[in-house]
Amino acid sequence: MKTRQLCIIWTACMLLLTIGCGPDSIFIRQGLDTPSHHVNNGNQFLNSGKFDAALGEFNREQWDIDAWGVVIQPGGYQEPHIHPAGWISGVYYVSVPGEIVSGDNNQQGCLELGTPPTPFCDNGEYPTQYIRPQAGKMNVFPSFVWHKTLPYESSEERIC
Repeated sequence: MKTRQLCIIWTACMLLLTIGCGPDSIFIRQGLDTPSHHVNNGNQFLNSGKFDAALGEFNREQWDIDAWGVVIQPGGYQEPHIHPAGWISGVYYVSVPGEIVSGDNNQQGCLELGTPPTPFCDNGEYPTQYIRPQAGKMNVFPSFVWHKTLPYESSEERIC
């Protein structure tokens, strides 16, 4: 029980750091500072004829998109992690070994969402979702969700 409490405290601290200590705090006075928040505000300004204010809401200079590629060798995997400076994260699969797609190897090679790293949370049971990768598909999830990939056995690389 003590480990679970430490895990909850640690996760809460990470969330607070993500919210309050990122390059730009994601909270503003009116509410959550997300792209949909700005789009909704912009549409309200447009509907009321306030075009300069709407332009300010639709200004995309304040949003960045970061992307990178990962080639995972047979037996490889990604450690559990989050993206503390992000709002939304995702993975696009370019190439996936047939053994992963078929599911013949159980959950090997799947994307796992929800389980924090073992050193901090080794005794808890957490809601966990397994997503089987498919080439040409993209999975999107909130950046604060712990995620990792599971090792797999194959002669092929997984490219995402």
